[in-house]
Amino acid sequence: MKQTPILLLFLTIGFGILYWLLKPPSTQLSLIDTDYDGVIDANDKEKNTDWLSDTSNYKLKDYVDVDGLIDRSKTKNLCDCWEFPDISDRKILKCEENLNWFTYEGKLIEYRMEGLELGRFYSDYGRLIATRSDNDIEKKHESLFPEHYANEEDVIINKPPVENLNKLVTISYKDKKYQLKKGFTTEKGFSFNNANYRFKGNNWEIQINPPHGAWTNSKEKDIKFLMMKFATEIKESEKIINEKDKEKTVNKRENPPAEGISVEDLYWIDLDKLNDYDLIKKEAEISNSGNKKIPTSHAGIAARKSVKMRIKLR
Repeated sequence: MKQTPILLLFLTIGFGILYWLLKPPSTQLSLIDTDYDGVIDANDKEKNTDWLSDTSNYKLKDYVDVDGLIDRSKTKNLCDCWEFPDISDRKILKCEENLNWFTYEGKLIEYRMEGLELGRFYSDYGRLIATRSDNDIEKKHESLFPEHYANEEDVIINKPPVENLNKLVTISYKDKKYQLKKGFTTEKGFSFNNANYRFKGNNWEIQINPPHGAWTNSKEKDIKFLMMKFATEIKESEKIINEKDKEKTVNKRENPPAEGISVEDLYWIDLDKLNDYDLIKKEAEISNSGNKKIPTSHAGIAARKSVKMRIKLR
């Protein structure tokens, strides 16, 4: 009887020592990962994540986010294939319906675009569903993705009206006002002699290799030519009349012709500035004066060639 308390004491001490030996260190407790997804339980929002039975080829840690939740962006490649057609697996993978992969009556269906055809449905990787049997499947697919089946006549496309780039607009350049084709004031500029020109920020710019070339400042001699050929100065004393009122601006040159520009050159340059309607009205005059007013400068020759080509194309 006297030995009983001593025996109990030894048993208590023994169990205490055994518990102490078997107790996991506190540092190990903090590293426990119940579902082996690479995220410790302390940070895991889903400590017992359901996963595929094949964990050797598909490790859960490769398909979760930092919170330990299934990441759809990482499982999409498993969803969009025939490796996991079972609905239970697709639920685990959190698959979403898309144009090419969707479910019909609990079965996975693949929709493949083939050439110019609208598309065909498959019930397995190489098992094509006959067209006589896919009507209900197609209805389900159309209800999920109606935009894919929209006819061209059902789609309303609001096209902006075509902009008249030949319309004359007024610009200010070096404290003077000019009329100039609207195309020169647009971001893309106006094409002339295999280059684009534009008047932007009160500067003339050129794009040598349109439409991909860089825009650079135009040279002074090019600016003089552009202003001579395409711009007409507007004086305050002149009567400005627009097309809407059936009136017309009377334009006079304030400065004498540039060096190398003759009266004959100016004749053709002025004609080239006319719209097609007014140019055709002068066809007889041009025919009679053509042999007399022979231009000598590059600008005059180019203008004469342009005038004759425009008349010919009418």
